[in-house]
Amino acid sequence: MRRSSGFTIIELLIVLLIMATLIGTGVAGFREFNRRQKVMTTKNALVSALRFAQSEAASGNRAGCVGVFGGYLFNINPSNYTISASCDGGNVVVRNVELDEGVVVSVSGDFPIIFLPLAQGVDIPAGTESLITISAQGSEEIITINSQGKIK
Repeated sequence: MRRSSGFTIIELLIVLLIMATLIGTGVAGFREFNRRQKVMTTKNALVSALRFAQSEAASGNRAGCVGVFGGYLFNINPSNYTISASCDGGNVVVRNVELDEGVVVSVSGDFPIIFLPLAQGVDIPAGTESLITISAQGSEEIITINSQGKIK
């Protein structure tokens, strides 16, 4: 009997099946990781923008406003957010940023939020909070702004 070296077709099929299973699992895990990262990146960008508006209002930076300075307005909708310096002569847009596609942003509470000048807080009624919810296919993060202006 002659012995040949090499692999049988069954052995090759088993190896291919194992490889396909591992690749499929890896792709699914990567997609979930990518969704979580997109939500976290959006949350971090929004927290940074809220803190920017809060800081600018606290410092009294008028950003070209004419008239009495009322603070910084933070407004958000499903596709973008805007930061504006608020004056009785009109608002001056400081930032207008588009949000990532595939990320759903919803709000509850008082919006737009006004960060009052010279560290006077926000225009959210005492004892209440405004929430920003960021989600993408099962992954969700929430930003809370309370009546003292604390961003969590």
